[in-house]
Amino acid sequence: MPAGVPRRTGLPHDIPSWVPEDAVFFVTVNCVERGAARLCTPEVAAVIEESFRFRHEKGQWQARLLLLMPDHLHALMSFPRDQSVRSLMAKWKEFVAKKTGVRW
Repeated sequence: MPAGVPRRTGLPHDIPSWVPEDAVFFVTVNCVERGAARLCTPEVAAVIEESFRFRHEKGQWQARLLLLMPDHLHALMSFPRDQSVRSLMAKWKEFVAKKTGVRW
């Protein structure tokens, strides 16, 4: 990282109590290999889409939009209050990594 550029130490992943139950969040998930087109294959895209759909149907989250880019994805999502966003996303990333070899 260039000198003088602040390094982000992490972001909070807990939903604040003042946020409404049905709030929609803009989520971005990056691949470790930035610049590589890791998410642009039909096989990887199918695993990501199906895993998003599965978790949506199970009520683990409400996915309103999923946009795959070559090395990251964007999503508009809602999460239940009784679930940890950090844990849900970590388990999802672990599943996709095992199925596809994508590193997050």
